[in-house]
Amino acid sequence: ARDFSEDVVLTSQSASAVEWLIGGSYLHADAAQRLTVNVAPAQITDVPDGRLVTDAGALFGEAEWQFAPGWRLKAGARWADEHRDRHYRETVDGAPVATLGVGKSWSAFVPSATIDYHPVKALLIYASAGRGFKSGGFNIGQAQAAPFDAETLWAFEAGIKVEARDLPLHATASTFQYNYRNIQVAVLSPVAPPSGLPILENAARATVRGAELALSADATPRLSLGLSLAALDARYDDYVSIDPNNP
Repeated sequence: ARDFSEDVVLTSQSASAVEWLIGGSYLHADAAQRLTVNVAPAQITDVPDGRLVTDAGALFGEAEWQFAPGWRLKAGARWADEHRDRHYRETVDGAPVATLGVGKSWSAFVPSATIDYHPVKALLIYASAGRGFKSGGFNIGQAQAAPFDAETLWAFEAGIKVEARDLPLHATASTFQYNYRNIQVAVLSPVAPPSGLPILENAARATVRGAELALSADATPRLSLGLSLAALDARYDDYVSIDPNNP
């Protein structure tokens, strides 16, 4: 595998009333996978040979504004575009049985925003919302004409943090929810050849909800005590797949 990446970022001066950054990124990646599968008892040799070329670009920006005493707003956005070209050739005992060449592009606009409030120096209250994006692609070692789709996520979080060097007690509490669409899941391949290999496919929807609490105390200058609790509810809301044992 070979890849090349480049990032260019322009930032404001740190003493500005509104701090900001803008930038762009580019990635070129070229990956190949060649397997030799000896199939018994038929005594044949299956050689799937795949190559995946990725070109990805993005423009992004973020700004942070202290709009009132103790209040801060941070907002950002990213536009991403990714294109993948997939080349595949498979031979059985040296004879070609499959030749595929296919490409597809994915793009997404990804915003995010966070607001926080410092009523006193040691206390922070915050809430955030943002969108995530993972582009689709091809399973490089499979005779796959249709790609798996892009995965998207909306993430929401709110919480409180108590953190100060002159206090012996530190605490954080938060609650969150993640809403996935077309989540990418690794499963065993239901098709041959070669079957039984892990591939990526899309589950339709998934939701993760949870809450976390962490406490720590400095009992002595050399002894710290900590306690953390978490509750998590993660489930697939809608998932249609193929059972490799019963296709």
